[in-house]
Parts: sequence; structure tokens; C-alpha cells
Amino acid sequence: AESDDVVEVLSRYLNGAKKAFLIISNTIVEKYNPVLNQKELPKHQMVLLALADYLTEIYRMESSLAATAKNRNKLNESLTQLIFHESLFKIEKIAKELMAICSDGDDRRTRESMIRRFLKFTAINQEEVCNSIVELLVRRG
Repeated sequence: AESDDVVEVLSRYLNGAKKAFLIISNTIVEKYNPVLNQKELPKHQMVLLALADYLTEIYRMESSLAATAKNRNKLNESLTQLIFHESLFKIEKIAKELMAICSDGDDRRTRESMIRRFLKFTAINQEEVCNSIVELLVRRG
């Protein structure tokens, strides 16, 4: 059963994003084997930038979730939901792009299906959340 607790749900999404990252980075290491071929991976700037972007989104989600867990209120929960909404879609796009670059065939399909399972999330109603944030801010005065 899916929990209604915002922090709990977002924690699960964050953990899934981290697990997906491990699959992606493992795929990249297998393809470019930086230990055996130290000059290969640095040539692939698009791959390295995408990895950096993915990690930035993980950091963004983790920071906002930690702040919300420390100071729980409707405003912080809503703001964190918005951040996750944006970050999870970005991460999903990056994951697909990296898999297209770094794997193919059955291997790619298997890894993509694992990543899809880890990146499973329910999109929020962005308009509704934004409206509730505005309402909370207006009430604060």
C-alpha cells in the first residue's frame, strides 16, 4: 500500500533514483572501462556531463528532503514535491539518453527495464501544488 506521508514517498523516490544511478554508472564503466583504458572516458564529454547533471538532481532532491524532514509543514512539503517533480523527470530523461549512448540490444532493454522500475513515480498535479503554495504564502502575510 502506498503511503500518504510526503517525506516517506519522496524518500522512496530518492532511493530509487540512486539505485538507477548505480545501474547507469556501472553500464558506463563496463563500456569505457576507465581502469584499463584511462584515456577513453574523458573523451565522452556528453556522458560525463549527463552523469554530473544526474548527480546534481540527486543532491537537489536530497537537500530539499532533508530540510523538509527537519521542519515539516505544508509549505515545505509542497515546495519539496515541486522540486522532486522537476528532478525526477530530468533524471528519467538523462537515464534514457545515457542508456541509448552506452548500451544496445537485449542488454539495453534489460537495464532500461530495471531503471524504469527504480524511477517509478507518480507525477503531481503541478498547478494544484503551486496554487496551494501561493495560498500558504498569502495567508502568512
